[in-house]
Amino acid sequence: MNQNLQPKEIKYSQGCPKDDGERRKRYRELLEKGEKLFQKEKFGSAKYHFDQAYQICPSEEIRQRIQLCEENAQRMSQAQALVSQGYQLEREKKLESALKVFQRSLDIWDNKEIQLVVARLRAKLPKPTLAPAYQAEAEHRYEEAIARYREVLELQDNPQVRDRLGICLVKKGAYAEAANILVSSSSQEPEVLYYTGYALARIGHYSEAIKRWEAIGENGSELARQREQLIEIAVSDLIDRAAGGEGEFEAAYQEAVNLLRCCPDHPMVSDCVRLMSLEHLEHLWAGEKFESMLQFLLSIETERGESEEFLPFMLAKVYFRLAEGSAQYLRPAIAFWLTVIYNPKYQLPSRLKAESLSPTAAIEEQKQLIFDLEHKLEELVTEYKLSQGEESLKEVLIHWEMERQAITFLYEAAKEEESLAEILCTPAFAERFGLSSLVLGRLRTIKHRWEQDEQFWIVGASFSLARSSLLLLNQGRLREALAALPAKGESGDRDDEFVDYCRQRLFLRLGIEKLRAGEVANLKRYFTQATPLIQRFKKYETEIVQLAQEIPFDPQRLISMDEVLQSLVRHIKSKQLLDIASYIMSYKANVLHGEGLITTQDAERICQKALELNPDNEFAKDGLREMELHYKIEDMAKALRKGNLKKTADIVASSQNEEIKETFFNLIDTILYEFESMPSSKEKKIAFLEELYQQCEKVDTEHPVLYDILDKMEAVEEEDRSS
Repeated sequence: MNQNLQPKEIKYSQGCPKDDGERRKRYRELLEKGEKLFQKEKFGSAKYHFDQAYQICPSEEIRQRIQLCEENAQRMSQAQALVSQGYQLEREKKLESALKVFQRSLDIWDNKEIQLVVARLRAKLPKPTLAPAYQAEAEHRYEEAIARYREVLELQDNPQVRDRLGICLVKKGAYAEAANILVSSSSQEPEVLYYTGYALARIGHYSEAIKRWEAIGENGSELARQREQLIEIAVSDLIDRAAGGEGEFEAAYQEAVNLLRCCPDHPMVSDCVRLMSLEHLEHLWAGEKFESMLQFLLSIETERGESEEFLPFMLAKVYFRLAEGSAQYLRPAIAFWLTVIYNPKYQLPSRLKAESLSPTAAIEEQKQLIFDLEHKLEELVTEYKLSQGEESLKEVLIHWEMERQAITFLYEAAKEEESLAEILCTPAFAERFGLSSLVLGRLRTIKHRWEQDEQFWIVGASFSLARSSLLLLNQGRLREALAALPAKGESGDRDDEFVDYCRQRLFLRLGIEKLRAGEVANLKRYFTQATPLIQRFKKYETEIVQLAQEIPFDPQRLISMDEVLQSLVRHIKSKQLLDIASYIMSYKANVLHGEGLITTQDAERICQKALELNPDNEFAKDGLREMELHYKIEDMAKALRKGNLKKTADIVASSQNEEIKETFFNLIDTILYEFESMPSSKEKKIAFLEELYQQCEKVDTEHPVLYDILDKMEAVEEEDRSS
């Protein structure tokens, strides 16, 4: 199959008639026959069959195949005509002319048979001589040299001859044709590289020209001088081209960027790219083409990053304008605006740097600018909050607070710590430009001074790998925050302490949430993880104390809360934590004992342990007194059950406790109530009542029950006289 052909397979089923079986069969036969003829390069016959199929059922695929048959038939006819002419010239012994004609036919239609003919003719012809071409070039007769080199190349392709042709074309001034020839050269000869670069430079491909010259390796003074001249010409030309319109700008700007890649440290090229960028941005800004402006800025960011000092300021402006129309741009607007506002390095208005302003006046102007711009951005956030509802922008609002909190801390700290002044930026900005490690490194240098201020740790976590987890934590999405938290060791040495801070805060919140919800399983481990945080910052200890005082406790939550507090007081010996731990412990003893879940002995032991934590715990003392009372009541009831009235009365009298005394006399009332049914003699009844009276009198000489006993004695005697 001829390599010039690119046959496209026809989908026979497409468009196939379905209303008539015979027509459908005929249709498929025509297509298959046409395809076979097409593959055999019999385009006339193939076209006939495709035409017949098209008559049955027209389709775009068949129409295209018919057109391809016509085009290929025409090209083959042209090639065949040249082949006939070539054979005629060969018969006339005009071998060079014949060879040229056969080569022209191959350019139109490749054919293996004609390739063999070309090879045979080349073997017959004498080897082409380059001497006349070399002589003409040496004598600066470039047109003649070019013609000679072309004649040689027509007879036989030769890379070296092609290079000489390209060099002569450069010397003649045909730069476009020369560049087209020389760029495909594989030669590393200095002369070829030099003229290739020269040709490219003359057609405006400056970066490619510089690459060719730098590949020469011999950077002599003359070549270095020409290189500088070329850069000057390139910069001037590109600036002029960029001013020619948007279409012209894109090509010129891309060439300037390519040139900057070749000469990254050349100030003239850097200034050229920066000037073109700023002028283009100004043009887009004036036309309020903010989306186009953003895309252009992002391409600069991808290409050159923060090395362009104007980039943050311009991104801040365009994100702000875009945010006025869509809330999706609020986050980047916040990140860039706050950075630009607080860091003069990022294109704050030049009036702040004016020599006419005193340092004090400049600071005051900067403060006013910070206030104005921050207020403007806050108004925009609030406007969205009001128009779309707080919940829909909850994440943005929390992001706003985190970003502002971080940069205001750095700004205030920089007044005392000069090392922070140059890295003033928001966490989102730092993450975007790869500055997070730098900021964390600077924060570590001031850790000894600020580590007791929790703001220091919050800011550090905002710049660390725990940033997304901290954002989710602030939104109250604790499970997601836990999933986003880097695993221990994952952050390496970069920010372990700040990740740990975030981990501790998260586990504390999870522990509190679980306790409030009554999920007490494995609760202690959450607070254990948070112990360093609670130990470092008093407010978390106070929060736990308040939680212990306020939360409604059931036995299980009491047990878990007690476990949590006991684990904390092993590390933290503050009075308020010891006091609440002591209270909860004694309260637990009281509740569990009251519900019959622990014995009196266990309750007493727990209360004694609570008093070890806080000797002034009145609740524990009351608990112990209750335990003691309980013991005495049990002893009293036991003695009474055994009929030992004396021991019973001695226990009551020695206790001097009204509750025991009341319990004793309640029992006596019960005995007197059941006295009538006692099957005893008069003497025994009188003796029992006398003993009862004596022991009750020992407890209380004025208790009414004494009269009840006397009444019972009289009743017994009266009953005896009656009988």
